[in-house]
Amino acid sequence: MRIAPSLNSINQDIVQNKEPDDVSSLDGEDEDSGPKIDLPQPSVLSSFLDPLDALIEVDDLSDALTSFENLMGGIVEAVQEHFHLPPQRSSTYKGDNKKQFDPMNAQEVQKLYKWNRRRCVRNIACPNTNRCSIPKRILHNYFTMTWGAPNEEFMLEATDTKERPNVLDSLDPEFVLSCLQTCENSAPGLDQITYKQWREVDPRCLVLSKIFNICLKFKDVPKTWKMSNYVLIHKKDDLNLIENWRPISLSNTIYKLFTKCLTRKLQDWCSFNQVLSSAQKGFTPHDGVIEHNFLLAQFIESAKRNKSDPLLAFLDISNAFGSFHMKSFLKLWNKKALIMSSLP
Repeated sequence: MRIAPSLNSINQDIVQNKEPDDVSSLDGEDEDSGPKIDLPQPSVLSSFLDPLDALIEVDDLSDALTSFENLMGGIVEAVQEHFHLPPQRSSTYKGDNKKQFDPMNAQEVQKLYKWNRRRCVRNIACPNTNRCSIPKRILHNYFTMTWGAPNEEFMLEATDTKERPNVLDSLDPEFVLSCLQTCENSAPGLDQITYKQWREVDPRCLVLSKIFNICLKFKDVPKTWKMSNYVLIHKKDDLNLIENWRPISLSNTIYKLFTKCLTRKLQDWCSFNQVLSSAQKGFTPHDGVIEHNFLLAQFIESAKRNKSDPLLAFLDISNAFGSFHMKSFLKLWNKKALIMSSLP
């Protein structure tokens, strides 16, 4: 029985028997033709760069904010169409129809851990989530009173005002990119756009940096950024007590990224100008809990060595941030010579 030759031998025979003219005629290409050029694919948001630059350079701000909000609507819509996202997230509760997390499914656990580590650990540790059954009217009245501005005024100590530089003048793309890279995947806001999707459509943060600089120029943000969904998380004990529920705001990721950039700039400014007290350990880039634990451990060890009775006192202020009037906060920063006009 005759065995067919291999494909390699057939191809070699064809190449040897073909003349150069025949090869060129079969290819249909000219010998003088140059190498092909790979043209880059246009970005999803490339068409918005020029309109954003125009808003940065505009001097008349009367109708500029409206134009900016319309332009932001187009940017969000373009991203939603690119990833096939619905135009707006529904505020109705879908917990009953949601697929239950299976901690015994290794593939599902690995997928969720890669996407959101905190949610993965939370689902494993607390598989049964409780839904708040308190009427909305009661919840609204309670949190309005709790988180509303206090009536009393705070008397601030007089301090010497020092001349200090502005917090920031603009946000460059490299800085915005560094902030975006450190953002962990979390639940998106009403536009349903995640941090991962912003990294895909704007990998160098050219569009995002222009958007943020426009916000700094206008000293305002789009109205859609100020809207969010609130989810109540059960903290402890009785489910019928409102104070045992903690509200979590699900804001748009672009707004959270903007505030993250401002926070980092403000932290660097406070550290460089030595504005904050050295005794403050919370809300700083460094982990002050480690230092506090070290001091407590040294104090207890010293008491044991000297055979004395240690006395420790802890003070926890309920709703510390909400009980402080925002006007007093601004007055305090003005005394620290923080130029508030540089922030929106």
